[in-house]
Amino acid sequence: MEQILDDFSQENNDTLKDWATFVQSPHDTYYVEKWIAIEDNGKDSFNIGAFFFGAFWMLYRKMYKESIIVMMLILLETYLEGYIISIFEWWEYEVVLNLISSLTIATVIGFFGNRLYLNSTNQKIKELKVINREQSAYQSVLAYVGGTSWAAVAIGFSLYCLFFFILYSLEL
Repeated sequence: MEQILDDFSQENNDTLKDWATFVQSPHDTYYVEKWIAIEDNGKDSFNIGAFFFGAFWMLYRKMYKESIIVMMLILLETYLEGYIISIFEWWEYEVVLNLISSLTIATVIGFFGNRLYLNSTNQKIKELKVINREQSAYQSVLAYVGGTSWAAVAIGFSLYCLFFFILYSLEL
């Protein structure tokens, strides 16, 4: 992380330090490097955690609004997929359609996960700078607001299962 900070101006150093404080170790260097590439040349990179865990990765990274949107889109897609399959009686293609839609969603989240996380982080940092003018308070609040949350993943997973249970019970 120190090598990355050495390569930038003081204004950029403050941004990088804010990013690192927000993400927290051990993954601060990974995200700061990815975000520098996005900021410098718009180069997105693939995030394997976002690909495999999607909305739950977002919850882990405290991107609550984004994860709710993704979960709602997945629930809507699941409902529409079932509806289309039943209308056209494509029961033999159900598994294939489900696989294609799931891989498409996962791939999009994987490719844009780092950018979504950067945008979410920058928005929260901007809001915190307005509220917390004292630097010591700002840094501690930044570390608290950032980081990760396994509790959010557990709650999100429980709610997601509940919604799927309700969705499938309504179809019966």
